[in-house]
Amino acid sequence: MESKSHSAPNLSLNFSQKFNEEVVGAIWISRGVLSSSTPHFHEFDYLCNGLLTTFIRENIDTTSHKNFFIGSSFNRPFFLGHIKDDHPRIDKALFEILSLFKATSNENNKVIVMSETKVTCLKPVAQKFPNLSFIY
Repeated sequence: MESKSHSAPNLSLNFSQKFNEEVVGAIWISRGVLSSSTPHFHEFDYLCNGLLTTFIRENIDTTSHKNFFIGSSFNRPFFLGHIKDDHPRIDKALFEILSLFKATSNENNKVIVMSETKVTCLKPVAQKFPNLSFIY
C-alpha cells in the first residue's frame, strides 16, 4: 500500500498538547462508523500517515465496530484503536486493543482516550494494564 504525504490538519490546542514522545497510541471511541466526518478523523489520519483515508477508500464495508491502525509519531510506532460506542462487547474490544499496545510498548506507556460519549467500562479494563497510563 502506497503512503501519501499529508499536511497537518488544523489541530486544536487541546488535541495536539496531549501528544508527545511518551504516547504509544490512542483509544478513539465514536458514535458512528468510521468516516471522514467522524470527529477527530483528520487529526488521527494525519498521525497514522493517511491510513484512515486509505482504509475508507479501499474498504467497501466500513461498518466495523472495531478497527486498529499503526502509524508513526516521533519516529516510533503509533497505535490507534477505533471503537464504535455501541459495540456489543466494548469491554472486550478495549481489552484486545490495549493488549496490542502493551505487547509493543516499552518506555512509551501513555494512551490517549478520545471519546464522544462517557465510557464507563474503560476504568475496569484499564486496571488490567497497570503499566499503561491513560490520559483523558
